Amino acid sequence: MKHMWQDFSQFFPVFLIAVVGVLFLSFIKVRKGDLKKRIIYIDALLILTISGIFLVTLVPLGNVLESPRMINLIPFLEIYDMLFQRQSLTGFIWNVGINIILFVPFGFLIALRRVWKHGESSAGYVAFSGLMLSFFIESFQLIFPMGRMADVDDLIINTLGAYTGYIIFAKFFTE
Repeated sequence: MKHMWQDFSQFFPVFLIAVVGVLFLSFIKVRKGDLKKRIIYIDALLILTISGIFLVTLVPLGNVLESPRMINLIPFLEIYDMLFQRQSLTGFIWNVGINIILFVPFGFLIALRRVWKHGESSAGYVAFSGLMLSFFIESFQLIFPMGRMADVDDLIINTLGAYTGYIIFAKFFTE
């Protein structure tokens, strides 16, 4: 069985180099820069993060012309299926893990940007932002045949990933 991450693995080295470069430059500039510069660099990191999320979630899988549109509107159905029907703990860990990991930096950066720009952020704001980004992705996957399933479980898991990013932010950047 081919995993989702294998389909975009050829892009990963270039993306990783770009991420490391932007993070390094941002770290140097943010330490020295004023608030306006900090926000510009956070915006650059957010764009890079969202680009990475799109790279992983919107690259077509397989022969898209023959792929039917698939949708799951029943919460936790696919998760249950992976755990108990397919007997694939590895598939479950990859699916849930990748979705959470993808959205953690997004949640962290949204919270940081919001604090720097508006003086405050909230878990609800970050979770809602993650939900809306995930909703866009799942809608795109449904509208355009890509060999992917639009899945309510992904909405839940991605939102949890963004919320986890907020928790990490709150742990390190609040009293």
